[in-house]
Amino acid sequence: MTVQCVLTHHAEMRMSQRGISDSDVEYVLSHGTRIWSGGVLHVYLRRKDIPPDDFPVWNRREGIQVRLDSSGAVIVTVFRNRGKRALVAIRKKSKRSRKRGTVEN
Repeated sequence: MTVQCVLTHHAEMRMSQRGISDSDVEYVLSHGTRIWSGGVLHVYLRRKDIPPDDFPVWNRREGIQVRLDSSGAVIVTVFRNRGKRALVAIRKKSKRSRKRGTVEN
């Protein structure tokens, strides 16, 4: 399955810095868990998302997260987060209001 998305300059730069290839991103987009949070789509590759046949090859890719814009067609950034509470961090909404920049009560 081929997933077609546009990479921003920021995403290309971060992928280069972090050693994440286009094939890694494509694998994450086709196998990862999708979570909507904060107006963007997060695609996160968990250990259980990797099929058993692919595990020896793709286990190094565990923890890669791809952030897409609200349309799901533009990749904003790519990074690794292998922490135990990575999904909790994705689901947790920011305490700051985007409009005013103040803390909400």
